[in-house]
Amino acid sequence: MRIYGLLAHPVSHSQSPALYEGWFAHAGMENAKFELFDVEPEKLGAFFERMRDRHTEEIVGLAVSIPHKESVISYLDEVDEVAKEIGAVNTISWDGEKLKGWNTDWIGVRESFTEAGVDVAEKRVLVLGAGGGARAVVYALMHAGAQVLVTNRTFDRAEDLASVFRCPLVHWDDRETVEAEIVVNTTSVGLEDLSASPVSVKFWKELRNGGSEIVAFDLVYRPRVTKFLKDALGAGARIITGDRMLFYQGKAQFRIVTGKKF
Repeated sequence: MRIYGLLAHPVSHSQSPALYEGWFAHAGMENAKFELFDVEPEKLGAFFERMRDRHTEEIVGLAVSIPHKESVISYLDEVDEVAKEIGAVNTISWDGEKLKGWNTDWIGVRESFTEAGVDVAEKRVLVLGAGGGARAVVYALMHAGAQVLVTNRTFDRAEDLASVFRCPLVHWDDRETVEAEIVVNTTSVGLEDLSASPVSVKFWKELRNGGSEIVAFDLVYRPRVTKFLKDALGAGARIITGDRMLFYQGKAQFRIVTGKKF
């Protein structure tokens, strides 16, 4: 049995098992199964020790999510150049006897915008959050020619992200004063509290009144249409749901960890 899984904390919200089980069936992988590994940050080292001890008979590939995308790097033998530049890993697989990390989140971001017909080049984009997901978002946007501004509840993390990608930042308390054509939520706000959003309804109305089309993209995908997206839609903005990123990053991830594509 070849085990693939999701490494995160918590994992109860994940839709990855449904994706992978469907892909396993499509690819004829009868000896594969997908498991959820809910690992607290302080137990990450022990998890990788077990994975290394028994990798030939247990876990052969992992998806990585909040809060481990940055911290797993120190437990890997090698990191792909793109993942190294982003500073976050969302995919882990064995390369011979080495554990290697990749990042496919940025592909999910790029393909989500492409599918929606949104050209981000020269667009002003406000990115909310500064974690591993935010790093992939900023990387994808800047490589597509967008003008990116970042903000985060913890200013030090926003400052670190901004310095890595050489983009401007704004204090969290000032986020609703920013002019932007695209707003991306990479925070976990709205994941557990379905009535929560990282910005107010007023923010969306004032952005819409600016005269240009506004696009809202939320990396949170459960619920599919979050409070963040509902408010944006109500103010006349176009929305991109997080399940699109989940699908496209997962598709690229599946190719890496299984060697199969379709």
